[in-house]
Parts: sequence; C-alpha cells; structure tokens
Amino acid sequence: MSSSGSYYSWTNKSIWSRIDRAFINSYWHDQFDFTQSRYLAMGLSDHTSLLIHLPTAPKPLPSFQFYDIWCAHKDFQSIITAPKLTSSSTHKIQQLWEFLSHLRPPFRKLNKDKFRDLKQAPADRGLQQTERELRITYANIISSSISLMRQRCILEWIEHGDDCSRLFFAKAKQRKLATYIYTLKDDAGNTVEGFDAVGRVMVNFYKSLLGSQTHPRTPLNPAMLNAGPLLSMEQQLALCRPFTDQEIKEALFSIPSYKSPGPYGYNSGFFKSTSNHTGHMVCEAVKEFFNTGFMRWYLSATKLIVLPKVSYPQTACEFRPISAVMFSINAFLSSSVLN
Repeated sequence: MSSSGSYYSWTNKSIWSRIDRAFINSYWHDQFDFTQSRYLAMGLSDHTSLLIHLPTAPKPLPSFQFYDIWCAHKDFQSIITAPKLTSSSTHKIQQLWEFLSHLRPPFRKLNKDKFRDLKQAPADRGLQQTERELRITYANIISSSISLMRQRCILEWIEHGDDCSRLFFAKAKQRKLATYIYTLKDDAGNTVEGFDAVGRVMVNFYKSLLGSQTHPRTPLNPAMLNAGPLLSMEQQLALCRPFTDQEIKEALFSIPSYKSPGPYGYNSGFFKSTSNHTGHMVCEAVKEFFNTGFMRWYLSATKLIVLPKVSYPQTACEFRPISAVMFSINAFLSSSVLN
C-alpha cells in the first residue's frame, strides 16, 4: 500500500526503523478503490499510528482514441471518404482539425456496433465450450514456455497470467492505482492532500520552472562563430528550402504506429492507413506551420506525465517529467534536416 508521512515507524530513542506497515491483497483491490496509509506523528507509544485513507479516485473524462483494428473493417474507407466539409477557415491546420473532429462520431459508432463485444463474453454456450477447449489446447502447447518463464520471473501472477481471472484484473487495477499521487508538499513545505490539490502543486511547480517573463540574452559574438567550421552558401540555402511532400510523408511513415496518439486521439497508424485521402491535408498543414511558425493550441497541447525519481516522493521536484507531444511529425522533419 502506498503511504505518506514519516518514513520511520518505530524507535527506542537510539534506533529508528520502519517495522509497521499496512498490507493489502488482491481481494482488497477487487472491492475497493484507491487506498493509502498515512504515518501519524509519534505519541506515547514507541510505534507510529497508521491512518488508512479511502478517497475516491478521480475518473478521467472519456476521450477519443483511434484503434488500428478499425482499419480492417469494411466500413472504414467509407467513413474516411464520407465527410464533405466546406470549412470557413483558410488555415490548413484548422481544416485538418475540423476533418479529424468530424470523423470521431462515426468512429465511435463503428466501435460501438462492431467491436464492443470484444470486451464481453459471448452468450452462445457452444462458443464458450469451443473457447474453453481451445484455451486448454493452447495452455498445453506453451506449458514448457510458461515453466521457463516462471523460473526467470519473480511474478506471483505468472501462473494465471493467461487466465481471465479475478487475480489478473485485481493486479491490473493495483498497478494503475499505484501511480496515483494523493499527498505532496508544496513550495512552502506544507503537506496538501487530495488529487486536485496535488495537481495544482504540480502545475505551479512547472510554471515556476518555465518562468513568467523573458530575460535579455547575451548577443552572440560573430568572431567566436567565425573561428569554427562554417556552412557553405549552398548548405545554408538547403536548410532554408521548404519541405517537399515526399519528405513529409517519409517523416510520417517513420513514426511507429504504436506511439502515443496524444490528446487528440489519432496516432500515426491512422494517417498511414489513410494517406491516400489525408496525405495532402497533412502535407499542407505541416507546410503552413513551417511558413508561419504558428501552431494552433489544440495541436500544440502536451500530456505531462511525471515519474517518481525516489521510492517515496514527497515534493514535486522528486518527479521526472516526460511529455507526449501531439504533432511530433514536425520534430521528425527538423531532426532529418539536422542529420
């Protein structure tokens, strides 16, 4: 169980140790939501009291996410070619965004009508019996491989990893809830509790790192630049030339399809599968960005994910941030030029 408060829970005034702990099993995760123990201040006893919190875990808002399995359905291409939008905007990025937004409702309907049963057990008894027999056959075939994995891996659920059991889903829920941060110290050293309060502490911390105003920079010394290797005029012109459609498509297809799609829900696999229809719009949007240097806020949004750098993080600086940028094709193009 995750914990907060004092690290040590017992002392005899000369030795400090953490011998008091709260443990929960898979059955607890199956019945309850996020759980956290808090080590209170030491009182008359030489042991620290533990207070168990059962706050309601935040439920993220439903968001759209494109799934590659939709590409194999017979209605996929008709959904792509159906929209006939007449955008009032002259900006290519805005037109691409409106096109992608228009595709979300039919994709949601396709997922609901054709792929919703992938998460549900079939009601046909014959199919259930066939599935059970095939599962037994599959387990017998790979039994030797699982035995080898069990010797190499120290995972208590590896024995039932392929079973759709309560233990498996409880472990998945446990791993998800373990990433939640319920308590944190702010800049003043005060401990705040609650998921919303912790989120505000995180946002304020990174805002302070970025700063609120620009500072004057020291101008470059031309003499220092001329002392090193210089680009020829031909190389300088090559850096300034506009990107071609072929270069943009190569950069797009170099992005793995399994990469995070970002907040807008479409991954690179979608644009690869629909390149015949969306390729021109993507190329025009990328060219517009490099010509104007302006990125729309809904495309420049970034998911900020923090990973703990220590076992028991107490402050915002004890987390390492990673980000998922939405329009990463521009980064691939820039790196290709530098290479």
